[in-house]
Amino acid sequence: MEPASGALGDSDAHRTASAVRLVTLACCIRHCWPDPSQPLYPGQPAAQEDVIASLASLQDALTPREGVAALGQSAHFLTALRFLRACGHLSADAGDGMIRLGPMVALWSERDVAELRGGYDVLPAPRKG
Repeated sequence: MEPASGALGDSDAHRTASAVRLVTLACCIRHCWPDPSQPLYPGQPAAQEDVIASLASLQDALTPREGVAALGQSAHFLTALRFLRACGHLSADAGDGMIRLGPMVALWSERDVAELRGGYDVLPAPRKG
C-alpha cells in the first residue's frame, strides 16, 4: 500500500525511487544470471559499467521529467545499487567494478526463482556488442 500523498514527502518521488530500484535489481539479475536453466545464486559477476549502460536506455521512463539534469546521467542508478547492496540483494562492493548477487537472493524460494525464469526475457538484458 502506497503512503497517502504527502505522508512521507513527495509520493511521486517515492514511487520513482522504488521503480528505479526494482529495475536496477532486475537488470543486475539478468546480467549476473546469463543462463536461467542454471541456479540463480550465486550467479556470476557482471561489470557495473555494463549494468549501468543497459539501464541508461530506460532512464527517461523511470525518472521524473523535472530535475533530472541535477541528478546526472546515471546517479540514480548508482544510488539504487548502493541501496541494493545495503539491503543484501547485491554483495558489498569489492572495489573491483563488479556486481554480484547478494545473500538475500540466496533466500528466495524456488517459487520466486521459477517466476523469474518465466519472465526472464523481459528483464533488462545486457547490451549487444
